[in-house]
Amino acid sequence: FRNKWSVNIKPDGNLELSAENRTFDLTETSIADGLWHHVAVVLKRGTSLNTFIDGNETSSLSSLDIGGINGVPFLIGARYLQANGQVTIDNHFIGSLDEFRLWNTARDIQQIKRDRFFEIDKNLSGLMLYMDFKDNNNSSAPSYSHLGATNSEESVSLLPEGFSDLNYVSNGPP
Repeated sequence: FRNKWSVNIKPDGNLELSAENRTFDLTETSIADGLWHHVAVVLKRGTSLNTFIDGNETSSLSSLDIGGINGVPFLIGARYLQANGQVTIDNHFIGSLDEFRLWNTARDIQQIKRDRFFEIDKNLSGLMLYMDFKDNNNSSAPSYSHLGATNSEESVSLLPEGFSDLNYVSNGPP
């Protein structure tokens, strides 16, 4: 389980992080309330893991026992388990996503508050993965951009296995 992360919505609607065979509570108030929420999780190596919901800090935990994010596949909206040669994909997310951003730099509270309602330039320094879940030219899959091993942008469209169609979100939060 080394360097594997799973951010989960618990039955009570709160978020938790599972990493290194441990769980960490990220929120104390349910986000499963039918409203749009911006969620940011910021890892600062050797110091803290901070969670922000709608621009407000909800938790600050020690990051000393939290490893990196590593491995393939990288799933958003489901959990990947592999044991005894068997692969299981479960815990499917039911809801809407507008964007997903993964940075290799820790975002500060001012950046989080400023950028949470806006689409951003996918070429910003430190942005490693940007997934846009709005309708992209009537594509059947979301588009994503990431910096490849050569630090050059690579863009493709993808569709998760087992999905034949997606319902896109409107342009921005409701």
